[in-house]
Amino acid sequence: RDKNMIISSIDFLSVLCDISKIYNDNRFKNKAYNQVAVKVCEYVSENLYEPIRVEEIARVLSKSPNYVGSAFKKTYGLSINDYANNQKMKKVALLMQCDDVSFKEAVTAVGIKELSYGYRLFKKYYGISPEKFVLVKSIKRKNLDDKC
Repeated sequence: RDKNMIISSIDFLSVLCDISKIYNDNRFKNKAYNQVAVKVCEYVSENLYEPIRVEEIARVLSKSPNYVGSAFKKTYGLSINDYANNQKMKKVALLMQCDDVSFKEAVTAVGIKELSYGYRLFKKYYGISPEKFVLVKSIKRKNLDDKC
């Protein structure tokens, strides 16, 4: 019985591997889309501290906003805004955790003008409020310090 379960598990993993290969092959088939998507990531990284606008990215890349958005979505499976917001929230968390910056300062630093919008984004990406995040991280840091 255990042998059959192991064989079934291996077969299942093999199927998942095949599906993954097909997905990745199709995802990067259009090299032009892939190149645009990579340039979008570079733009977001270089302009993380400013509001990110698809129209501005498209202008910089000399493409239409629809083309840029479509290329990014087909390559990475999410919108440019979702990607940019995710990157911004990672930076906010890093600033709060490593530099002891307040949430308000961190959100403002990444170009988000409305604190309530930043709060909603943070909760969306981390599943907890910024206050709880800081508390959990400080407890973890204290526990690590105690173990050393």
